[in-house]
Amino acid sequence: MYTGMIVEEVALLSKSHALIQKERKADANPLDEAAMIEFNAGRTLFINDFGIKLEIAIMGMVEPGIEMRASHIENHFEIVELVKKTFQPGLDLRINTEQPLSESAQQSLQTVWLSLGPDEREFKKDQVVSKIANLVGSLNALLGLSESDERVSGVLD
Repeated sequence: MYTGMIVEEVALLSKSHALIQKERKADANPLDEAAMIEFNAGRTLFINDFGIKLEIAIMGMVEPGIEMRASHIENHFEIVELVKKTFQPGLDLRINTEQPLSESAQQSLQTVWLSLGPDEREFKKDQVVSKIANLVGSLNALLGLSESDERVSGVLD
């Protein structure tokens, strides 16, 4: 399943902002430079316009389970613990302390990457969507944001 549909469901459930990149096929050129430039320009404008404080990037992976990576996280320990508490027990979660997955690592935006395995995108999708939506609420609370905030949310899916 395309992760964009998961991002859309999480955003609707958590009343948060979302940017959904176009679906890319596994055999497509991952370095389609024009599309990436356009997406990143829109992303930067979106982040600045809405005052996004933390980004959750959701993507697929071939391996089973859920992998979490983080970059530029001010409350790193608290956020890792929130992610663990959200997904465990019940889902296979790995915390990866290696380098982040994308170019936004060079930016100052706090970013949490969640890579979802095939079962998490298909058979466990409803459970994963619900847990990520709950995570968005917990992260907003940690960052001092609420649903009543006029920007709706400070977390980007």
